[in-house]
Amino acid sequence: MSSRQQKGRTRKLCDTAFNQVFPNGEIIERPWLIYSPSTGCVFCFVCKLFSLNSTSVLAKRGFDSWDHIGRLGDHERSTEHRQALTTYIMRLSKTQALDKHTADGNIKERNYWTDVLKRVVATIQFLATQGLPLSGTNETVGSFNNDNFLGCLELIAKYDPFLACHINKYGNAGHGTTYLSSTICEEFIKLMADKVKQVIVDELKLAKYFSFSVDSTLDTSHSDQLTFTVRYVLNNCTPVERFLNFVPVTSHTGLHLFNVINETLNDKLNINLKDCRGQTYDNASNMSGIYSGVQAQVIAVNEKAVYIPCMTHSLNLCSVAAAESCTDAITFFHFVQKLYVFFSGSTYRWGLLRDSLNEETCEAGKKERFPKRLSDTRWPAQADALRSLSCNYKSYKSVLQALGADTLQNGYIRAEANSLVGTMDRLQTAFMTTFWSSILTRVNKTSQLLQSETMDLGTAVTLLKSLSEFVAAQRSIFEEYHESAMSLSSTANFQLKQQHHPKRMADDSEEPAVVLTGEEKFKVESFYAIIDSLVSHLNRRICAYSEINNRFCFLTGDLDSPAVKESLRRLIEFYSGDLNEELFEEWVQWCSLVKPLASKPLSQALPTPLQMLTIMSTHNLQTVFPNVFVALRIYLTLPVSHCNGERSFSHLKRIKSALHATMIQERLNSLTLLSIESEMVNSVDFSNLIETFAAAKARRKI
Repeated sequence: MSSRQQKGRTRKLCDTAFNQVFPNGEIIERPWLIYSPSTGCVFCFVCKLFSLNSTSVLAKRGFDSWDHIGRLGDHERSTEHRQALTTYIMRLSKTQALDKHTADGNIKERNYWTDVLKRVVATIQFLATQGLPLSGTNETVGSFNNDNFLGCLELIAKYDPFLACHINKYGNAGHGTTYLSSTICEEFIKLMADKVKQVIVDELKLAKYFSFSVDSTLDTSHSDQLTFTVRYVLNNCTPVERFLNFVPVTSHTGLHLFNVINETLNDKLNINLKDCRGQTYDNASNMSGIYSGVQAQVIAVNEKAVYIPCMTHSLNLCSVAAAESCTDAITFFHFVQKLYVFFSGSTYRWGLLRDSLNEETCEAGKKERFPKRLSDTRWPAQADALRSLSCNYKSYKSVLQALGADTLQNGYIRAEANSLVGTMDRLQTAFMTTFWSSILTRVNKTSQLLQSETMDLGTAVTLLKSLSEFVAAQRSIFEEYHESAMSLSSTANFQLKQQHHPKRMADDSEEPAVVLTGEEKFKVESFYAIIDSLVSHLNRRICAYSEINNRFCFLTGDLDSPAVKESLRRLIEFYSGDLNEELFEEWVQWCSLVKPLASKPLSQALPTPLQMLTIMSTHNLQTVFPNVFVALRIYLTLPVSHCNGERSFSHLKRIKSALHATMIQERLNSLTLLSIESEMVNSVDFSNLIETFAAAKARRKI
């Protein structure tokens, strides 16, 4: 439209006409020059508005002489133009523009919708972080069957006149934007989750080094959900573990799971798998297999991604192996489960036990402990069930005796109660109760401590070693357990089954066969067998963890100079792209510096790795000891367990319940992320989302 035939040639308006070139070559925009598509001319709008006596064509009919485009500069330097431009700028500074009322209305409207959205976002944030459902039967304001989102807004409106006025004006409108609908609620759920996930990814990239864990479970719609958890060190030197998302999987082969991991981290989240320094899963062969397991596939891509089996899962397997090491142990746990089933199968029987336990705990000043069901997956948690039986052994027995003698009960119940009483009368049962309660209590405490986010590999290995030493030390205190068992049982002797004597052959020795008493037989075949099984399994797994931890053995400060140098040499060789030969000199100087910098006197040779990293960050010594700084971050990034991944399953079952089995994957991931990372959600600023929405709504309204 700007083309003109001038002097036999076609001339067009160029973009350069809207810019002014300074003598020094700098270019700035001409804000006063505008183009009119209807006339095909350019105008100086400030002269047209504020210079009524101007004779310039730019203020009258417009300028289209493109072959004399230099005249724009003459107009720009004219006195009339400068006066008009000055007037325009002064009016803008005094808010006396023609669109002042429109702009004021826009600002007022935007502030209104901003206030509405602040309440909407706060409501969504509360419901999502608590893991509560947002949807309901209908979206009618005032209905008793509307969703939690509208219900919370109505509750707030009772004490918030602004929100009450908004709901009265826009509630149940049926059309238009009100920000009270499920559509806007779902949109904000996604936007908030995306922002939180981006914060996590940004933190991870800033930390550089990370480790990850994955695990899977079935949801209510029978889809197999693979959970992703990452571990990294924050700028404040605190190791954290963050949930990322769930990914549905259709196969459990190592190759398929690796492809899902690689696609999720590299492709979707843009997280470089080369920066991974650790991976942890359970001990399933498809995950931990050294040839085709997931850990082998990851190491093939990144050899520095060290595989560390989940310690809590390993501890669980050790407990299972010990509990299955002898017939007496298997029989005992079968009895504990039968005891729970017997009492929980009837409210009457449960009530009798509850009353008896209440009386005993009130007299002894103890906390009442009801029977617990044995866990199929968390064996250290059996300590809760055994603690109840150990603390209230006689109460259980008296209630069972009363039920066995109660003629109002049917024959099956009386027989079952008498059978359980007979089992409790055996000294083996009382012994196993006190012994396993002691062992599993320590195992459970160790397992709980291993689940801490700040737990490092060295401390975890030390914990397992101390547990192994504790269990081994129980071999020498058989008599103490024996005395405790006799105080619970009605008999003082171990029941001895009839022994079978093998038939003697003609060439057999004439020496008599060794005959063990009931106590000796129980000690050798049960007591020692359980302890030896648990200790051997623990030691075997400790050796595997120690092999990885020995790369960082210099952190203990117990080595002499040659050993430290060899340890550092191996570490530099393994992490060749992360560390260099200056690490040894840095470490020697750091060891002499770190103790005086510690805030409290240290009893050990050196502070813990977490304390050292905190000291270095507090005093800004990262640039002085860069290799030590990197080594400490890598060490604290190494995972110990994947329990946080398993905890996400609880959120999954609560969010995708039977009533929400058809929930789409995107919504599931958003709500789960907001629920699990609730602490981060409450610290993230969502004001930019609110401002963007409010501005868009205000523009539509105006």
